[in-house]
Amino acid sequence: MILLNKKMVVSDIDKEGKLYSNVSRAYLKADDSTEIVLDYHSILLRISKDDVLYLQLFEGEEKVECEYQMNGMVYKIEDLDGRVEVWISFGGLLMIQKIAKDQIVGLNDRSRVSLAISKV
Repeated sequence: MILLNKKMVVSDIDKEGKLYSNVSRAYLKADDSTEIVLDYHSILLRISKDDVLYLQLFEGEEKVECEYQMNGMVYKIEDLDGRVEVWISFGGLLMIQKIAKDQIVGLNDRSRVSLAISKV
């Protein structure tokens, strides 16, 4: 089941500095005020500021045609006054998404998910 299906723009990369040699942190935004902070392997996925990415988040482990894929687990969900903040760990790489409650359903703590990323 698809939990998230969005085109996002890379607004910044490593704005707080690079912590690890092969890991970067991208800051993504969508037109509908969805925001995502995403850690990724910077050699396997090469992106730049202003790139447009197509993100799909699936329940469970899915194999999909994409440029970069990670499997992980939801470990924290917080209500934020009409929005929700979802924290997912992909083997230590973090994804934090702030999204309207009605745009993402079916996630619980400990849900296993797959994230597929492609450049548009």
